[in-house]
Amino acid sequence: MSQTPHSQQDEFTLSGHWWLPSAAHKVAGDLQYTEESLTLSLYGGLNDAVIESPFAAVPDHTELPIIHGETLDDRPVTLLNSFYTNWTPDIQLRAGNPGERTQLRESRLNCARLIDGIHLTSEIDTFSRCQPDLFTSPEFLGFGLAWNLLANPPARCARTSPLPAPLAEPNCSQVSRQ
Repeated sequence: MSQTPHSQQDEFTLSGHWWLPSAAHKVAGDLQYTEESLTLSLYGGLNDAVIESPFAAVPDHTELPIIHGETLDDRPVTLLNSFYTNWTPDIQLRAGNPGERTQLRESRLNCARLIDGIHLTSEIDTFSRCQPDLFTSPEFLGFGLAWNLLANPPARCARTSPLPAPLAEPNCSQVSRQ
């Protein structure tokens, strides 16, 4: 797995294509992370909408447990527990009858979690053990915690389902006394 070019302390945007695990239809869009939110803005929608009136349509499913993505640099991404916050249906004034289906022109979703570098197959994928790469931020951890982790390192990450392992390797080269 490649090194992630961003951190939780910095705002970032990931451009790419996004889709539901059960669908082949991919939608271009941007995932933006700020301290307040994780927002996916799409040039279309991940599912169809149902016309409720000549003036309104609502997506089939407003809550999406898993969204897969691939960034422009071919990095896999999984978004968990997302829901639509804004959408524009592809209907013209008085053009649709209630109950008919239509596509979305654009949409925005709020996402609860981002998993970078892997496509999860289920929201309940489990890990038997994990070691996060905490050593890249010793100033955040403080010397005492970093020193304790160096003295007693936990085991490498390994998944219980058949996906690539290890997910993280310790990087002790950046830990230093201050």
